[in-house]
Amino acid sequence: MMMMMVMMMMTTTVMMMLSLIFLFIYLTTVNQLRRLIRNYKEENKKNFKITLQFF
Repeated sequence: MMMMMVMMMMTTTVMMMLSLIFLFIYLTTVNQLRRLIRNYKEENKKNFKITLQFF
């Protein structure tokens, strides 16, 4: 009986840790993607202006 309880506790803690790590990674990646997209848009504006001037 004790063994089952310990196993349950271990599995729950491991799952919680995994979910926390996953959440952290997800949030960081989303922030980086947003920043990348913002930079990409700004660069596109500049490049667009340059191409317009070029033509």
